[in-house]
Amino acid sequence: MRILHVTKKYPNALGGDAIVVQNLEKQQTKNGHKVFILTTNCDEILNKNNLIKFGLKDTPSNLDKIGFKRIISLIILRLKISKILREIKPDVVHCHSVDMGYVMSKACKKCNVPLINHFHTGLISIKNTDKRRANLERYLIRKSRFNKIITVNPNDLDYNKYSNLTFIPNAIDLNKFKEANHKNKVLTFLFVGRIDKLKGLTYLIEAVNLLDKDKINFKLNIIGDGDDFYFYKDRIEDYGLNTKIGILGSKFGDDLINYYKSSDAFILPSLDEGFPVSMLEAWASKLPVIITNVGAVSKVCTNNKDALIIPPKNSKAIADTMIKLIEDKSLRDKLGKNGRKLVEQKYTWEKVNNQIEKIYQQVLKK
Repeated sequence: MRILHVTKKYPNALGGDAIVVQNLEKQQTKNGHKVFILTTNCDEILNKNNLIKFGLKDTPSNLDKIGFKRIISLIILRLKISKILREIKPDVVHCHSVDMGYVMSKACKKCNVPLINHFHTGLISIKNTDKRRANLERYLIRKSRFNKIITVNPNDLDYNKYSNLTFIPNAIDLNKFKEANHKNKVLTFLFVGRIDKLKGLTYLIEAVNLLDKDKINFKLNIIGDGDDFYFYKDRIEDYGLNTKIGILGSKFGDDLINYYKSSDAFILPSLDEGFPVSMLEAWASKLPVIITNVGAVSKVCTNNKDALIIPPKNSKAIADTMIKLIEDKSLRDKLGKNGRKLVEQKYTWEKVNNQIEKIYQQVLKK
């Protein structure tokens, strides 16, 4: 089978979609398929024989916004996609961005190539804070008439407007992650994600400030980058928490894995999520997880079994739950052990790719 993945980001321009595409490419190539990547024109994205870049040169952070360069690049994609499809001759196109999928939909229909769109945030149905974006995406879905829609948020299945909707979870490469060593003199929490207000960092920093006033001994490392990086860096300094919180920027590959390995607990206080890969990475490292009850969390996690689930936008709940883990080693061990077991059972790339290849077969038969 000849498979074309279409994605905004691809290593080393990192994001959840980039990691998904890279791992699907690896599994599908292993299974004997010919895989191609169509992606944006970023210097950070590695050049390789099976990869095609399009559009204006841009930065990874701009790709998550609909700005001038992005709009021009989408127009360029619209003009070039028919030629690209004729040259590659894919059996199926797997798109990882709804606006790119919309731009490609007419050409795919003309070339009689099935088009699948993959939502990595589950924005089809969740009660997110940006209604305009949600309404736009629903409009693009309706106009694109995708052969199949994949969502990582099981809650989307309740939104029965789309009969071609299926849930397939995120996954990780389990072999890369080893059990955390838990040898820190001071218990160390880890946050990994985009540095953005939607990730709940305002409430997390306030929680750390509450605990610092009570002289609770611990450390928090924040890993990631984004538009709000310097906003939160300044806030940490304003609170006088520089010795308590390290805001470390982006980490990749073995560097990131080593931070998981050298941590004692993981925390993700998001206001909005689909199916966070960082949660799977923490579980794979046998870290206990604190996570807010948003997106797919309630259907993926079991409170007090493999995670501690707390309400969003609640600094006190974050602080109280952090104390709970600081004081209870047996609870930390139980949550970490059960999280690792859950990943082994459900969330490896081999298992998830098998589900996706079945989707390919279904749309090809139709």
